Amino acid sequence: MRRKLYDFCVNQNYTVKRRYEQFVLSHMGLHRKCRAISWLYLLWLNIWYQVLHMPDRRKIRAKNESGTAFSLTAKEVAAKLCECDMVSFDIFDTLVVRPFSAPADLFYLVGEQLGIPDFRSIRIRAEKKARELKFAAEGTGEVDIAEIYAVLAQELGISAQESMEVEIQTECELCQPNPFMQEVWKLVHASGKPVIITSDMYMRRRELERLLTKCGYTGYQEIFISCEHRCGKYDGTLFPIVRRAFPEQRIAHIGDNRNSDIAQAQKAGFVTLHYPNLNESGYSYRPDRMSPIVGSAYAGVVNRRLYCGAPCSPAYEYGYKCGGILMVGFCRFIHEHAQRTNAEKVLFFARDGYIMKKIYDQLYPDAATEYVYWSRAAAAKLCAQLYPQDYFRRFLDQKTGRGISLKEIFRSMGIASMQLDFPEDEVLTEQNLPAIKAELYKRLPEIGALYQPMYAQADKYLNGILGGCKRAVTVDCGWAGSGSIFFEAYLRRHMGLDVEITGLLAGSNSRNQIDSDFSESYFQSGKLISYCFSAAHNREYYESHFPAKKHNIYFELLCGAPEPSFTGFDANGLTFDAESENTAMIGELHAGELEFAQDYLAAFRKFPYLCNISGSDAYAPFHAAVNDKRYLSSVFSGCVFDETTGGRKEKL
Repeated sequence: MRRKLYDFCVNQNYTVKRRYEQFVLSHMGLHRKCRAISWLYLLWLNIWYQVLHMPDRRKIRAKNESGTAFSLTAKEVAAKLCECDMVSFDIFDTLVVRPFSAPADLFYLVGEQLGIPDFRSIRIRAEKKARELKFAAEGTGEVDIAEIYAVLAQELGISAQESMEVEIQTECELCQPNPFMQEVWKLVHASGKPVIITSDMYMRRRELERLLTKCGYTGYQEIFISCEHRCGKYDGTLFPIVRRAFPEQRIAHIGDNRNSDIAQAQKAGFVTLHYPNLNESGYSYRPDRMSPIVGSAYAGVVNRRLYCGAPCSPAYEYGYKCGGILMVGFCRFIHEHAQRTNAEKVLFFARDGYIMKKIYDQLYPDAATEYVYWSRAAAAKLCAQLYPQDYFRRFLDQKTGRGISLKEIFRSMGIASMQLDFPEDEVLTEQNLPAIKAELYKRLPEIGALYQPMYAQADKYLNGILGGCKRAVTVDCGWAGSGSIFFEAYLRRHMGLDVEITGLLAGSNSRNQIDSDFSESYFQSGKLISYCFSAAHNREYYESHFPAKKHNIYFELLCGAPEPSFTGFDANGLTFDAESENTAMIGELHAGELEFAQDYLAAFRKFPYLCNISGSDAYAPFHAAVNDKRYLSSVFSGCVFDETTGGRKEKL
């Protein structure tokens, strides 16, 4: 009957289940002392999500987070702790952190190794049952991991010892030291103060010693563990045991739980220092539209970097939070497609492919990759004879009414030397556009002749890049995919090469564009494939991505290169803009993206399937951040961009 009631109130709704379990795990002491509070919360969850059918959405905030959770430096923390005779440290979420936003999410990986579906929920319930049995038998709810797995062995028919070892090994593999507290630990040890460990935990002494050693924490005098003493910090019964062991010492204790580590420690006469829980600090800033495992892994890695490390620049933080997971996921997506289709080369288009190639080469060092100088401006001019309508759309239609002179436009088209019957200082408007376009249409052969040196240099360059390749994939940020379309057309129709090209894009045109269906036939045929969203998948993001709000620009800035824009070819070879814009900021963005990739891969090196990141998960952090104009203005203040082909640089 109890199980049926639990299933009815908790298990039939995923949101209720996740939120209730998280509440119980985060407030275990309160849950044991006063179950009524947990039940009232469960009742509220059921009314909100089951009766009223409210969406599972929390308001996601965006800000520069690093350095905001804790006002003290490691040196200041160590100095405060060393005012006492002895220092006591909590373990989890203080000395040691898991790369997940919720501790129980580690059980997903344990369940996968054991081959048991729904193991996360089963493991949580088994611990609860083990505590209830222990309390009924001995009057304490403190159990160790062996007692938990004894319950699991009985219910699942598995080997308690072997399955328990899987969890212990997974815990040791995934847990990482807190960089901030590592520094505090070193400073306290350097002062000569004795150190002890005080923890509420079901893991036994030998497992905790193994974990602490792996994370670099050695030289402590004693460990006090709730499962060993059958007393907990949550109800204040463990601290008197510590006090009896060191009756003459004035002890300072530091930990993340306000009840267990602060209130209960103070009652026992300890001097306390609260270290904010990194996952609670980052909760309101992480996207809520991610899948359970990747979303938790992403949040855990980001929270550790932003709340356990030194403050970082806004651009670095934006790159780390929004670009890192995009790059890791997109590179995996590219590699799997290249392998599946037997592509001989992966071609990363300049400039958006710069950081993508850098991360891709680190992930897959044996892959054949090339950084290809190809841009909207170069493609439009090279394919003027093949796609004249697009040529004039990019250089004329999209610049109409922007106050741009004909002299600027003709120079960007590379036809300034032609004799045209239009005043150079005249501005392109809706009124003079038809006449200018009609004149240039008539003179397309002359334009083609003018472009001959450009064709010769492009042919030489691209022949060197492809080197007889018959099948390749191109990689670009987005959006219409015209870069890939025009690239293949130029290779096949102009150069006569027998090469098959598939274009992989981070994102497609969104619904909120005039030419939203520009390349739909190519997406449908598979010549273009979008990672994050398109008209055919992840419609939520397809409909909420707004180029008019400069979402394209903010996205492209995650991918840009710290080098001048590639403008095309001339008789001497490749041509570039005179200056490189946003170089310092792009360097910071890339540093954040690269470090996220390194951190994420290091955290889950034994679990490579966590790099199977969907386009929806990869886009979610960007979506959460990009809708806050104040946040973006703080990141991109003074940044310049070019919204048109070969146009003017403007400030964001």
